[in-house]
Amino acid sequence: MKLLVVSDIHGSAYYTREMLEIKKRENPEKIILLGDLYYHGPRNPLPREYAPMEVANILNSIKEELIVIKGNCDAEVDEMISEFKFNNNLTLNIKEKKCFLHMGIKTIWKLCQRKKWT
Repeated sequence: MKLLVVSDIHGSAYYTREMLEIKKRENPEKIILLGDLYYHGPRNPLPREYAPMEVANILNSIKEELIVIKGNCDAEVDEMISEFKFNNNLTLNIKEKKCFLHMGIKTIWKLCQRKKWT
């Protein structure tokens, strides 16, 4: 299974369109979005071509191809404009390997320390 993994779009229509170009060229079966889709966060500068609603429209147009993990900058209001589900985390079997998807390394570290994840 060919996957395209993207994170931290932060409302950039420019980089969302770039993602579509990669999608067209590489033809992945699924696109995994690892959070922070629309909002740029109070500590970050505005990203190139900041247009969260345009990003939402683009992502909604390919919703069947998306697997979305909720990021720390994603909120309920983001889910309201999205036609796809935000997952807090997700476990996928990829090429007989169990893959844990989550936005943030601290959670993965805690799981490994507790030996709930190997």
